[in-house]
Amino acid sequence: MSVDKGRILSVTPCFRGAAFTSPQEGETEFHTHVNRIVSADEKETELDMYSSKNPNTTTAAMQAVILEVEMPKDGKVIADFNGKKFEHTLGELLEGSRSHFMIGWLSEAILFNRAMPESCFTVEHYMEDKEPQRDTDYYYVRVRQRDGQWAWSSDLSGQKEYKLVYERKQLLCLCQAVGTVVSSCWHCYAKPLAQACQYGGTSMAQYKRI
Repeated sequence: MSVDKGRILSVTPCFRGAAFTSPQEGETEFHTHVNRIVSADEKETELDMYSSKNPNTTTAAMQAVILEVEMPKDGKVIADFNGKKFEHTLGELLEGSRSHFMIGWLSEAILFNRAMPESCFTVEHYMEDKEPQRDTDYYYVRVRQRDGQWAWSSDLSGQKEYKLVYERKQLLCLCQAVGTVVSSCWHCYAKPLAQACQYGGTSMAQYKRI
């Protein structure tokens, strides 16, 4: 994937493992393909991804990445997969998602999810605990999207007389929590909410799907 104007700030994987959790005796062995970001710079990223058909109506098997970009609205996001090239301007993607079949109706497909400006996935919050109950109190950050999907961080520890501050925390890592590439009300890419943990002395946040 590449951009013809502006630059790619970061690339976040939204990869899934094989939809195969309970192998039964006599079933053919399922080989998991490893998805990876081969390389990335300000103009393009090379991806090695393997997608299969969804095993049922509730289990997704797609692979994706999220791009955080800085570019004009007439700049193009270009995808080149399996010898097929598709492109859309950022202005088009701000209006809505775009999809394409690879080799005709009901064949494999590629989806450009709707692009979202930074204001749609950024929140700023300040909190000061003036009445600590113990020498060390614990907090966690929980976020909810308008479509009802949730994610939360691991515990953040706060000492007495310690101000726990969150400034411009990014919600984009929610895609990894809920198993979606782009949910209905966000994205074009950003730094994950796990940055909040740096303020509480934790190196990373863990997310669950609920």
